[in-house]
Amino acid sequence: MLDEKDLVLVHALQEAPRASWAVLASVLGTDARTLVRRYARLRDVGLLRVMATSGPRLLERQLFAHLRLRTGPGRVAPVAEELARWPQASTIRLTDGSTQIYALLVGSDHTRLVETAQQRVAELPDVREAEINTVLLAGDVGRAARLDALSPQQIGRLRGQQTVGEGQSTQPVRLSAEDFELIRLLLEDGRTEISELAARLGREASSVSRRVARLRNDGWLDIITLVPDRAWSSPLRALLWCTVAPQDVDALLRTVSGRPWVGSLTVTTGRANVLVTVNLMTRSQLPGIQAELSTLCPSLRLLEAQLSVRAVKLHMRLLAAGDRLSDPVSDPFWDIRHDFLP
Repeated sequence: MLDEKDLVLVHALQEAPRASWAVLASVLGTDARTLVRRYARLRDVGLLRVMATSGPRLLERQLFAHLRLRTGPGRVAPVAEELARWPQASTIRLTDGSTQIYALLVGSDHTRLVETAQQRVAELPDVREAEINTVLLAGDVGRAARLDALSPQQIGRLRGQQTVGEGQSTQPVRLSAEDFELIRLLLEDGRTEISELAARLGREASSVSRRVARLRNDGWLDIITLVPDRAWSSPLRALLWCTVAPQDVDALLRTVSGRPWVGSLTVTTGRANVLVTVNLMTRSQLPGIQAELSTLCPSLRLLEAQLSVRAVKLHMRLLAAGDRLSDPVSDPFWDIRHDFLP
């Protein structure tokens, strides 16, 4: 688990994942060397990862799907571990309820994504039931979720550090093979110093610095801070499979975006056309959240609430024993490179 000082650092990195150690130290009222040591310790034990992810412009090129599996007795863990090897499986959770495994799949072509998933599921041992639903719309509410360890003044100062340029350009750069290599390095560690990135790419540091800023400004690249579920102040995750009247979806997206318990909201195909993931401190909070959702959207009907027993994979990273984030990370762009590269 994270102690109070760990939580402060994690929250600061959630707000400004590539802020300099000097800036972080100034905002947090400590010295940079202490923060460097604390970050290294948390990273070494697998409780913290800062990593690259798709920016909003790249997300527009990617498709997502929900996969739910029910297996034979005693086969949940082996099936989930086999599923975790798939590059298209971004996040995998073991759950209670009617199905025992949930996976978020990612690709760039709908037909290829679904057909590949169906083929892979058919090859898995002891799968008794499988359901694949395409994500039609994803509310970007999960990125607003933060720990609650900093003051509003500290948050304001750190969010100011997130401004890396003049915003998205109308004619964004075209991604190159070198850009994907740069992003791969930032997938490993999103706080890698520009000097190290330049050395590994064989480029001038000033050129690499400008390229990272341009990729972020143009919306191709984002940097996130990731911790395992149990390291959060709200360590439980629930998956709420709901039906919502189509005309109420937009209003629901707007109203839930400010709720601290919301992890994500997606509109999908299938009997349950909305999936809301929520963050809980205890299981007893769930009825209250369900009631609040019904108040926010009268047409919402809950079909099933599933609790995540544990995560096997989070945002392309496997979880090892003790819910520790691994160093190896799946390539989230495995199916999209051909859209940019000759």
